[in-house]
Amino acid sequence: MNRSDLRTRVRTLTNIFSTALLSDAQINTVLSEIHLEVCGSEQWPFLLDSTTLSVVAGDATYTLPADTSAVLLVSSKDISTAPRVLNAISVFDADTIPETYLGSWPLFYTVEGLTLTLYPEPIGNETMTVRYLANPEAFDDDTDEPPFAEEFHPLYAYAAAARILAERGAAQTKVRSMLEMAASYADRMRRFYLTSSDHAPISIGKRRRWRW
Repeated sequence: MNRSDLRTRVRTLTNIFSTALLSDAQINTVLSEIHLEVCGSEQWPFLLDSTTLSVVAGDATYTLPADTSAVLLVSSKDISTAPRVLNAISVFDADTIPETYLGSWPLFYTVEGLTLTLYPEPIGNETMTVRYLANPEAFDDDTDEPPFAEEFHPLYAYAAAARILAERGAAQTKVRSMLEMAASYADRMRRFYLTSSDHAPISIGKRRRWRW
């Protein structure tokens, strides 16, 4: 379902078909809000991405891709150096790294905005891999679709309908029914994307949990 389809679904769910009472722009705004909330709620596999860094001796600072939301893992599998996984630290921790680490390959990193800094400073050249969560693409065109399987697309419509109805003082029973449907789709989506074949929850770092 694209944004146009979802907007039509929202009108059906809210029973508000008049654009004078509820404009397309208003629905679009709510759908965009829901899009960001859903995509930002978990470490969804469909938002996972990676990039390689060509690390140069003496250069500790590198720019991450523009769509980076959160760095999950920085590692080196360069057989010419020392294969390893780097540890994330805060900028405050970086100031307290013991001098005994100086002269070794980078073992730690910090992230500020789109800037990744390696500690200690690289003593040679190597290739590193950065795995990260990407920001979702904007949901601002009628041909745009949610970035996940179509069977879960109605989640946006039910969540948007619940918000619109609540803001307009609709009966709590109706709002609650929309929220329950949204929650049902959200739970199914989590089970589909965030559970492995043996039904054990995937854990790849902390992230804000989202519930309706």
